[in-house]
Order: sequence, then C-alpha cells, then structure tokens
Amino acid sequence: MGVTISTHNGSAVAREHNIRNPKVVSKEPHIRPNGKFEIWYDEKPRDAYNRLFGQALEEYNNKQKRSDRKIKDYYRHICNDKVKHPVYEMIVAIGNRDNTIDEEKGYFILRAFYDTWKKRNPNLELIGAYYHADEDGVPHVHIDYVPVATGYVNGMTTQSALVKALGQQGFTKEGKETAQIKWERRENAELEKWCNAFGIEEIDHPRIEGRKHIDTERYKFQEQAKADIKQMEQERQLAKQQTDLAIQQAKEEQANLDWQREETENLILSVDQLREEKEQLKSKIDKLKKRLKNLKGEVLTAEQAKAVEIKKAPLGMALLKYKDAIDLKKTAERVDQSDNIINRKYEILSDARKRAEEITNDASKKLEETEHLLELRLSEIDELTDTIRTLIHVKNIIRELEEEERKQGIDREKLLKNADTIRKNYEQSKQQSSSEHSQNHTQGQNRRRR
Repeated sequence: MGVTISTHNGSAVAREHNIRNPKVVSKEPHIRPNGKFEIWYDEKPRDAYNRLFGQALEEYNNKQKRSDRKIKDYYRHICNDKVKHPVYEMIVAIGNRDNTIDEEKGYFILRAFYDTWKKRNPNLELIGAYYHADEDGVPHVHIDYVPVATGYVNGMTTQSALVKALGQQGFTKEGKETAQIKWERRENAELEKWCNAFGIEEIDHPRIEGRKHIDTERYKFQEQAKADIKQMEQERQLAKQQTDLAIQQAKEEQANLDWQREETENLILSVDQLREEKEQLKSKIDKLKKRLKNLKGEVLTAEQAKAVEIKKAPLGMALLKYKDAIDLKKTAERVDQSDNIINRKYEILSDARKRAEEITNDASKKLEETEHLLELRLSEIDELTDTIRTLIHVKNIIRELEEEERKQGIDREKLLKNADTIRKNYEQSKQQSSSEHSQNHTQGQNRRRR
C-alpha cells in the first residue's frame, strides 16, 4: 500500500489556531501542549492587503469624483463580498493514521514544497506557513495565500480574485475541470515529486474533484478547523501585538548599543589626545627642569656667600638671598610633583599643563628680576670699588705731601697751591675713573649676555 498525500485547498483560514495562540489552543483538546510546531512565515491579512493592493486602491480612489464610490478599506471590502474570500489556505499532508512515514523525512519534504511555492505560484501571494506536528494525525503544513490578479480595466487595476489569478498562472476551466482542480492536481504532483526525491516511490492520490471523494479523516479535520474560526478571529491580533512589542524592544536595545559604541569610540579618541598632550607637556617640563638646574648652578646660595672673605664689602648685596634660592628649589619640586601627577592621572593633564606653564612664566620672571638685580648690585660694587681706589690714591698723595712738608718745611702758601693741584688731580682722576668704570660696566654686560 502506497503513502497517501494530500494538497487540500479551501477558504477556512484560522490564523490564531495556526500560530498556536495560547488562548485558542488551550480549548482544543486534540493539540498536544508539548508537541512540535513551527511558524515558517506569518503576516497579518490586513497588512498583506495594504502591501499588495494599497497603491492600486489609492489610484482608484483618486479617480473617483463621488465619495460613495471610494473604497475605504479594501480588506474589509473583500471580507464582505458574498463570493470572494480574503485569504485561502492549502493543507499539505503526507500519510495517514494507517500508513505514516519517518517524521524527519516528512518535515524536509513539506519544507521543500513550501520553499518552492513562490516560484510556482507568482499570483498566489504567500502570507503564512505553519508546520503542525502536535495534533492527532500526521504532521501537516497550512499554507495561507492571497490571490493577486492584475490588468483590470474597471475598478482597481490589481484585485483579489482567485479564478483570474489562476488564469494568469495558466490554469483555465475546460469542461467540468475548473482552474482550481487543475491547479490542485499540479500541486499534488509537485508534492509527489518531492516524495520521490526523498525515496518514497509508492504514492496514493485521493480524489479531490468533489466533497464525496474526500477521505473521512481529512473531512473531519476540515470540519474541526471550520468550527473554531469565529473564536480564533476574535483573538487573531494577540500574537502579532506581542511580536511587534518584541521588535520594538529589540530596536531600542540596538539604539542603546549604538550609542554606547559611539561613546566608547569618542573615549578612545580622547585618551589618544590626552596621551599626545602628555608627551608634549613632558617635553616642556623636561626643558623647564634643565633651565632651573642651570639657574641653580649660577646662583650663589647664602652658604656660599659665607665663604667669601669680605666682611663689609657691598658684594653681599649682589648675592641671591637664601629665601629666593629656597623658592626656586620649591618651584623645581612642584614641577617634579606635577610630572608625577601627570603620570598617575590622565584626567588632570590639562590642569597640569596650565600649572607647568604658570611655573615656567614665574621662573622666567624671577630669573629676569634676578639678572637685573645682579646687574644693579655689580654696578654699585664697581662704583664703590672705584671710589675706594680713588680715595686711597688721594690719601696716599696727601700722606706723601705731609711727609714732604715735614721734611722740607714748605710754607703755607705753597701748601695751598699744592692743595689746589691735588684737588684738580683728584677731579681728573675721578673723571678718568668714572670713564673707565663705564667701559668696564659695558664690557661686563656684554660678557654676561654672551
């Protein structure tokens, strides 16, 4: 005995039953709660009608001058039609209670039949495919479709019409054989082809030309499906709403991930910039350290001043005060601390850079002030030194004159003349000393600048 295959077509569509809406299937005792079922494809009929006929409906309504001739809802329009049905369904099964096949093999055959549907039926738009292996009887597939016919002159250019859609696929009535019977025979042959491809050679074809030829099991199955239509229609939106909610949540999660990814990229960029700034700042600080080190080497500290054997000489005024040296030392220590802070925390690089620049400016100002003070003190020392030399020179001359007067007894008039000569010599000597001091001071400045 061969394996019976069936491709029964009808208009009794029960989407909530097909998608296994819990509120519906909980009232259907023939469905096993833990049985296997899969949704291969699912689209709400109203959404499918908007996609398939939306443009044609808009074009048709735009041409109507009378509002009562316009079609507001084409899906509802077809639902209210006494002849047409909005959605049709083919139930595809392999085997029966008495002769079943391996379930996995049957699954792949039914899947192959579904996968090639669109290629075979370009005018029968597939909007749902549901694999059921959780019911009494053999596993089967519900394929829901909408017939789409084009080329209309009157009414909408594209309409839902099964006979014309089959005719545009090449199936037309001949005698008692309708287009639907021819098409079902072709689909049955397609299913047989896939059975043969999977090694099932012996096939039985039930007669499908009339209701009296449908086998009892399939007839009961169809009647059971019809009995649940009204109840299923009331709850048909539930599963789709849950799906839409899940999709919305997924989109929100994706948006959040995109934002986090962008923030991470910006953070990486900021870290790279901070590292570059750190290197630049480190170079500036190294230069500042070197400059301060050179400055420390040039400035005499208070301890070094004590070693100079000058008791009351003004040279001490030219020495940098010990407090200034301590300040410079503290400045260098602050620079070292800044460098350590930079190495520890990148986030305060900007403040550290600012602080280092301020320290550099302060150190430069102090260096300029120190150089200016040294120049003034050296100038004063040079002037005092020249004055002392002049006074010593005059004192020696007076001493010599007094000695000579004592020896030779020079009279007072002569002494006055000698005193006048001494005064003139003193003024000339002072002018000459001042000129020499000015030249020496200029040469000293040139040497310091070099």
